[in-house]
Amino acid sequence: MNRIAKETLDETFSTSLSGASRDFAESASNIMFAFIFALLLIYRYLPHNLKVLKTRLL
Repeated sequence: MNRIAKETLDETFSTSLSGASRDFAESASNIMFAFIFALLLIYRYLPHNLKVLKTRLL
């Protein structure tokens, strides 16, 4: 919404989210942070775990 408002409205207008849309915008950013953090953890510890598994199987 912010991108579209910047493209179509003058600087004299302002917009803001309220209610459910504001809650959605806040939760979407929190979910994105959690997803990126989980990916970092997976790529940080997965190689170590695979190395340990490889040494145990051999």
